[in-house]
Amino acid sequence: MINPGDTLIFYLSGSEKALTSIGVVDEVYVSSDFETFEEFMNKVKKRTVYDETVLKHFYNSKAFTLLMFKFYFSLDEHIDYDALFKNKILNGPPQIIQSIETKGLSYILKNGKVKNLLLSNNVLNISNSVFIYALLF
Repeated sequence: MINPGDTLIFYLSGSEKALTSIGVVDEVYVSSDFETFEEFMNKVKKRTVYDETVLKHFYNSKAFTLLMFKFYFSLDEHIDYDALFKNKILNGPPQIIQSIETKGLSYILKNGKVKNLLLSNNVLNISNSVFIYALLF
């Protein structure tokens, strides 16, 4: 289960197939937290890349989890799937969202060439869970 404070590492599963950026979860909601589409839209409208048509589809599915997060870092060096698999961070292509061990985060920060590791250590709480979030772009 994903909780506020957990680290999200974004994986582009379309053209690049690589980790590209890191964020931290602010809030977590499930579909039953919203009584109306308008209530849902008011929560997401300023923090989404999706248009209203896609959001209506999500809302109407009645089985979704909404993650509100803050973006913190772009990786200067994107880490491709082959490197993630070879270094045992992933054991197969990432599926929507999956947990990884915290040692995987250390590998990602080092090999992603995050310039300000001091800042990253203050932002990312390694005692919390770390997840790879696969984006379909």
